[in-house]
Amino acid sequence: EQGFIKLESFDPTGGRGLAQFSHVSSQQTFYSLLPAAQRRALHQRMAQQIEAECAHVDARLDERAYHWLRACETRFGASDAELEVCVVNACQILLEQARRNIRLGTLLEAESQFRHVTTLGQVHRMPATRALEIDALLGLSSVRFSRFGWADAEAATVLENARQLSVASDRRLPSFSAMRGLWQVCVGRSEYERSLQLAHEMSQFADETDQADTTRDAMRAAAGRALGTPLFWLGRFA
Repeated sequence: EQGFIKLESFDPTGGRGLAQFSHVSSQQTFYSLLPAAQRRALHQRMAQQIEAECAHVDARLDERAYHWLRACETRFGASDAELEVCVVNACQILLEQARRNIRLGTLLEAESQFRHVTTLGQVHRMPATRALEIDALLGLSSVRFSRFGWADAEAATVLENARQLSVASDRRLPSFSAMRGLWQVCVGRSEYERSLQLAHEMSQFADETDQADTTRDAMRAAAGRALGTPLFWLGRFA
């Protein structure tokens, strides 16, 4: 070990080796001196290297998320295509982190990660991130329901945003899921006329969908159940 750097290994045949900083403070000092473009590129290369080493989609999620997020913090030094790669990867890994936290029951962390994806989608406005943003909105609504119940006001806003984004991008299944969530909010609030209207929209949507038969049948069944609940509470039995 000499000075700031210590050599971990060296391959004399290839002329390549592995070194690391002797102290964390040295690493932080050198990092702070790098121009923004080089820092962004460094994080992108680190993220790609970790991705190449990971055998499973949920491996080393925290490391991967950190580097991809840092890689897409700034446009400086990145082409539009490079930035899109960084943003898409960051969103995908944040979604994996959120799903992992839902499985673990750590809903606050999951909510934060879903929100982070929606923020990235709103900031960058890339077609490639639109589907990921919709998934995050639907996931966020699910977490809000789990934490605050079916009548949660923010969940309704989130679902309406998901519905509008799904319609704008012609994503029919997420649009149906958003309608179903809004229907549940209305039932939770005892807003049966509105829930009946949504149930009719769901039924029409299911009839018009071009999905496979099994998916269409499942959508029709869900719409039929959605129709029955408000009709019962409104006393419309005929």
